[in-house]
Amino acid sequence: QYIFIYSIIGLVILGIIAVGIYFFVGYMKWQGYKSNPNKKTFAEMVERVYQKPRGERTGDDYLSLGGAYYSLGMFDHAIKSYQTSHEMVTSPVALRNIGNVYKDMREYRKAEKYYLQSMELDPSETQIFVDLFELYKIPWDGQKYSSETILQLGIGKMADNTTLLATLANYYKEIGNKEKAIEYYRKVLKVKPGNEAARRELEELL
Repeated sequence: QYIFIYSIIGLVILGIIAVGIYFFVGYMKWQGYKSNPNKKTFAEMVERVYQKPRGERTGDDYLSLGGAYYSLGMFDHAIKSYQTSHEMVTSPVALRNIGNVYKDMREYRKAEKYYLQSMELDPSETQIFVDLFELYKIPWDGQKYSSETILQLGIGKMADNTTLLATLANYYKEIGNKEKAIEYYRKVLKVKPGNEAARRELEELL
């Protein structure tokens, strides 16, 4: 009986020691962030948000918190912060940022899920189509769209969007589809005749 009791006490003590080590290591790591010129700004941003009473924090605060954690490489914390921001104020930006984190974690299915949710909330946001385009350029199974079709979908919603038109033109040039590349560089110039980059690309192809 005493052996059992002593074993329980030993396990409790070991647990307390383990927790203490965990928090000590976390504290020292955080101090390292604060002394690193490249990470100090983000660590201070996290501290500023947490200095606010919980009830006074806004969706934008948690969006900033997510960005700071993301920059520090603390991806799990970043995701939780973005999720909290989205729960407080429906935010396609927060969802897109969650997609960015999962993409960096190479969890491409989850990245696609959040990108598509962001797109549904704000189908007029150029960057989400660019982010999906970049995601679909990475080879992985189960993609809902291809790089080409996601850009065409965006252009279908925003026919005069020169960023999407130029991105698709560049994509066609990259894969060697000269005819399509010329077609889309011309579309860019039709919308924005002063686009010198598109003009140079077109002249190079003709």
